[in-house]
Amino acid sequence: MKNFLPLLLITFWLYQCASTETEQDQTTKETLDSSKAATEVAPKTIPAETTDFEKQIGAFHKQLPYMMFVKDQVYFIVASINWQENKGNSDKQDTASTETYKVGLVNERNEIIIPIKYDKIYNMGGLAANLIEVELNGKLGAYDISGKELLKAEFDGIYPYTNAKDVWVQIRKGDQFGWLSTSGSFSMDPSSHPNKALFEAQSVANLFTNWSFDSKSKQIIPLFEAQTDPKDQHEIESGGILVFPSYLYHLGLVPELTTDWNTSIEEYPVNGETTATIEIAHKTGNNQTIISAFSQYFSEPRGYYEERSDIITVNDKMEPIDKLSIEPDYLNVSFSNDVRFRFINDNTLEMSITKEVQHPVYKIMTSYNYHNINAEGKIIPIDIKGFYKFTRTIKITDFYFKGCFVRNITTKEREREEKKLGEDAYINFAKSEHLTIADLDLMRNEIYAAHGYRFKSKKWQDYFGKQAWYTPQFDNVDDQLSEIEKHNVTAILNQKKKMEGHEAEFINTTYGAFSTAG
Repeated sequence: MKNFLPLLLITFWLYQCASTETEQDQTTKETLDSSKAATEVAPKTIPAETTDFEKQIGAFHKQLPYMMFVKDQVYFIVASINWQENKGNSDKQDTASTETYKVGLVNERNEIIIPIKYDKIYNMGGLAANLIEVELNGKLGAYDISGKELLKAEFDGIYPYTNAKDVWVQIRKGDQFGWLSTSGSFSMDPSSHPNKALFEAQSVANLFTNWSFDSKSKQIIPLFEAQTDPKDQHEIESGGILVFPSYLYHLGLVPELTTDWNTSIEEYPVNGETTATIEIAHKTGNNQTIISAFSQYFSEPRGYYEERSDIITVNDKMEPIDKLSIEPDYLNVSFSNDVRFRFINDNTLEMSITKEVQHPVYKIMTSYNYHNINAEGKIIPIDIKGFYKFTRTIKITDFYFKGCFVRNITTKEREREEKKLGEDAYINFAKSEHLTIADLDLMRNEIYAAHGYRFKSKKWQDYFGKQAWYTPQFDNVDDQLSEIEKHNVTAILNQKKKMEGHEAEFINTTYGAFSTAG
């Protein structure tokens, strides 16, 4: 992925102010409606607009990294040092001084909309309509598109808020919460609004319920790299720059900057998509756990794909405590590598993922891992040995015998399948959707092996003897099994009985060609 210096936030339309329509609200709507139309023709004019600006006024500024089109006007992000020197160089980015590197926003007449004194400018509409977030020394402020300073850069959080009249956004300074009104005034005084929830931290469930982002939305205002060379038009066609709202980035729910983002401009389509969703919002003691999913892809000649899930815990001030990022293996379109989560009790999180494994039979299989969220909000992996960790964690149902299980095809299977499909057919994998009877035997014996059972069968002596975690100690471990494990031994044996004589129907094997991504 291209590496750009984090500067700006492109529009990210999540919520509208749930208030009576004011004159400002109407202006905001007109601005957004006009900007939609403007962005459809913006790429054509980027080189010309940038050249014209540089000829007339460019000498006043070291660099013009980005530009956007709002209500038929061009706006430039301007930088106080040569931004180009830092572009694409992570070492220089890390050492760039926040004292000397500042950004601001001007229009095409060089009228200052936002003073050139901020570390970051988050683009209009990202958090709420017509609102531009700014950041200075880690503190947040806000402007509107006319250049009115709504909030000085002294706040610790700015959050969307939709269920209170006349509220633009919710704000936080330290332990105090307050609100910014649609008229542009703010207050931290609990007596200033009848909705007392404004003066408390929102629950994750309220803040993120039904939250999602789709880069193909027509409501997102693209931000483009300012360019003067028409020969670089293909770079413009590849899409805009996307950075998410400050509260999402600060919580670690999304990456700060996304490039080559599909802006859904009809004349310059990009066959790609960027999406982000909140999968789970869960209360864990005094803290909250959020699980988000982020992905983006572009169907270019060289291709590009990125996907990840994040587990984040936050305290009652919406400050991050801990984070665990999960990046699935990039396998093959034939296999699902979706990461799935669920809480099996208040503090234990189950994660399933289809991934490459060192299994005695399978190259790829649906696997399970477990994490504990402790009272302090720390995410702690639960160390469970073996391939079937759920057998020692939860009372299983038939669901746990199903999944995606991929192995190398046998010579006999390949010859049979290629004979069916013709001489040119190439088959190299077998995929099943259910564990075999042999797999169930391994699953059941893992439970006993985890307690140090000394196996009588040479087959299992040899197999578990190769496992670093196995220590044979006891001839009988029945009294050591937990209630969960006893239940699961019975469940496995019952499933085995159901499958006997009908195994092929259960596993439903299919065949195909497989190659790892890369």
